[in-house]
Amino acid sequence: MQVHKKIPLFNLYVFLDNDGIIRVGGRIRYCNSSYEGKHQIILPSKYQFTELLIRHEHLKQMHAGPLATLAKIRQRYWPINAR
Repeated sequence: MQVHKKIPLFNLYVFLDNDGIIRVGGRIRYCNSSYEGKHQIILPSKYQFTELLIRHEHLKQMHAGPLATLAKIRQRYWPINAR
């Protein structure tokens, strides 16, 4: 599935995996990491699940700052406009 160049996600080289999940692509596919680590699931910014995930990870990381929380989340997910 191709994404139109005018869509903000175009720079992330998104693709639809075999399960129908939108993931991040690009050169990172050559990295020595797990599939989930190389191709994070894209999460919309104004979505309740995204907000709950960020809040949960913030508490799990013992109230870590925004950069540390986001770094941990981005190991598996890619929230759009997370900052």
